[in-house]
Amino acid sequence: MEKIRQRRGKIISLFIFIWVSYYSFLTFTANINWQNSITFYRWTKKHSPYSLRIHYLLGIHYIEKGLYNKGLEEFIKAAQIYEGTSILKEIDKFYRKNEKFLAILHYNIGFILSQKGLFKKAEKEYKKALEFNPLLLEAYNGLG
Repeated sequence: MEKIRQRRGKIISLFIFIWVSYYSFLTFTANINWQNSITFYRWTKKHSPYSLRIHYLLGIHYIEKGLYNKGLEEFIKAAQIYEGTSILKEIDKFYRKNEKFLAILHYNIGFILSQKGLFKKAEKEYKKALEFNPLLLEAYNGLG
């Protein structure tokens, strides 16, 4: 009887060890993905590649780090998702309520293009921003 109790105790201890090890590993993995905002958004983008918000936020963080080309790619991807996919119907409920978001998105694209010296393309984006929000003063400043 004593051997059975000892064996049961070892099995329970082994189970607890495995359980704690598993969740420790998951925590460690999550901490790697959450170490900074760019790493987190890249990881999230892998799991939600059609998320307008993730592409937009990743673009913002790239710009803050001075990575304008990567920021531009993410903004363009966000605009493509909004303008050209069936996901538009799902996103539309939220973002149509706040068209200022799209105005800022196109303003940011225009800003990056103007920083790169692509003024005609930047002008197009600034005008698109003003279609969504005619009160966006930054877009008027970008137009000159």
